[in-house]
Amino acid sequence: MEILNRTFLFAFLLIFSTSQELHSTKKFAREGEAYIIKYPRKYAANGTTWYRLPNNESISSDKEKRVHAFGRYLWFLPTAENDTGLYSSVAQINSRYNRKTVNLTIYKSLPGHCFGQPVNIGIDRAKPPTEKIVCPEIDLYRKKSRLIWYKDCKQLHGSKYLMMGDDLTISEINKTDEGYYTCKFTYTRNGKEYNVSRTKQIKKVIEVSLAKFPIIETPRNGSMEVALGASINITCSAFLGYNDQSFHSVNWEINKTHIASSRFQQYKSILHKPTTETYGVSILTIFKVNKEDYNSIFTCSATNSKGWQESIITLKPPGLGHRSDIVVIFVLLGTVTGVVYILHAFFRVDIVLLYHEICKPSRSRDDGKVYDAYVIYPRSCPESVRDDSAEYFVNHILLDILENKCGYNLYVPGRNAIPGEDLASSSAINIEKSRRLIIVLTSSITCMESFYDQHIGFYTALISNTVKVIIITMDNNIELKETQESLRYILKQKGAIKWKNNSSNKLSPKSKFWKLVRYRMLR
Repeated sequence: MEILNRTFLFAFLLIFSTSQELHSTKKFAREGEAYIIKYPRKYAANGTTWYRLPNNESISSDKEKRVHAFGRYLWFLPTAENDTGLYSSVAQINSRYNRKTVNLTIYKSLPGHCFGQPVNIGIDRAKPPTEKIVCPEIDLYRKKSRLIWYKDCKQLHGSKYLMMGDDLTISEINKTDEGYYTCKFTYTRNGKEYNVSRTKQIKKVIEVSLAKFPIIETPRNGSMEVALGASINITCSAFLGYNDQSFHSVNWEINKTHIASSRFQQYKSILHKPTTETYGVSILTIFKVNKEDYNSIFTCSATNSKGWQESIITLKPPGLGHRSDIVVIFVLLGTVTGVVYILHAFFRVDIVLLYHEICKPSRSRDDGKVYDAYVIYPRSCPESVRDDSAEYFVNHILLDILENKCGYNLYVPGRNAIPGEDLASSSAINIEKSRRLIIVLTSSITCMESFYDQHIGFYTALISNTVKVIIITMDNNIELKETQESLRYILKQKGAIKWKNNSSNKLSPKSKFWKLVRYRMLR
């Protein structure tokens, strides 16, 4: 009877050997790694026989062999280039034979090709906000080491990637997350360790683009009083939608025509926040107001794919009353204002700091912020242009005064950063978590304009009032014309606090310099 069964099995293999590739399951593995193939039908585990085609060569069950089979499983420990080919598993179920075929391809590991090219499963599309990736076929490897995930050959780190068990979850997924994801671990069998790596590909990330009707936040329709001959900046800020990559703009016009006169200047920018919100800002500068400006119509228009909105502003000279009693009132008010101004001009810093020390109002606010200030200073320049004075000032003087003696909580790149996290996304996130942006400038540093955290800080400060800027200069030789436009604008608007290294009481919080810094921290 056994001889008849073997004869029938051989005939069964011979009859179907010509159609193996048409009905085979494709599998991929890398040369030199462990690889396991499992017969899919569980109840046929004890009656399964494995063969190498096309010669119908029976595969040994000896565990000492590099390639061996037992029950439902076929092991390659490790794989070799000549393992590429067809493998057939035949299971006897009751009186019938069931056969499955696997077309195995072994990819040769090439120098400089990282984990090689084989891709087990391609994720055609991924949609925000998260995407979960499961390490392929990992359940076949019982005794394995801790799993490590890579993207395009680089190990993954940071809060963006959550690794739980054998799965990888990518948060806030976007177009930059497209690529090859490899899980790598060590598999132990018969006392020997083998490397195993499996790869998936995210082929395309579909970013959610939601166009919303533009909303101008500032300014509202109305008029502004400005004196003849004065200069003025009018900021137009508008919400333009979520992740909207289509046409959008925020633009000023005068009497429904484009700005052409040299008396006007327009600064425009678009900011895509980490929250996927898109904002536009346009700042109109009138260097010198003349009489014809009082009869002009200044229009800010915000436009995107959904439509447009505009806000109209007119200028008018400061109004004066004609009644004598009004004149008297204005004189009295002017006198009081003058006294207040003098007190404010000469003693405002001391008054504010004194009030803060006496009343001790809480600095913590329900505004979602974590840090009182984010500190930017020249720290990443080439050795040929480094200025260690700025780094010493920040790490030994500024931190000692503001944190140890004044109780502020500062974020300093390098000190607060988590090892391995992405510096670009970390800067954007932590600037959003800060109430202030402290920028330390020195004239001997020219590479500071390449700082990503400085750029994102300027954009955030220009568009919203959630982050205020404090600029500290280390000397008097900083040329505005050599700095970027956004920094020049902030310097003109906010000014800078000058650090004098030769001051006798420079390490005291009650010195003039530190009073100005503490005052700006409270505003």
